[in-house]
Amino acid sequence: WSPATAVFTTATANQTSVCIQVWEGEASSTQHNRLVGKLRLEGIRPAARGEPRIQVSMSLDDSAAHAAGCTTLQVEATCLESGVSASADWPTGWGSQARAEELERM
Repeated sequence: WSPATAVFTTATANQTSVCIQVWEGEASSTQHNRLVGKLRLEGIRPAARGEPRIQVSMSLDDSAAHAAGCTTLQVEATCLESGVSASADWPTGWGSQARAEELERM
């Protein structure tokens, strides 16, 4: 799996934060997929709707020692105008105890 990057924008004028939801699944509707986690990017400068550019990058890291069948999904969001960023790591794989605990917290 290669890293993926996409650029998004704001939905309303003067929006200073965005919530990025990461879903796993192939269904066309999120209700039939599984929420992996949420990441909040704050500190976006107020601007017209659609003006701020928010780059979201995702990659998988399986180099760390994890439970069998588990890798880490790394997600980073960066506002390209201001440089503010936020990141999160989530264990993936159904065999992971850490994954089960993460799901309970959501």
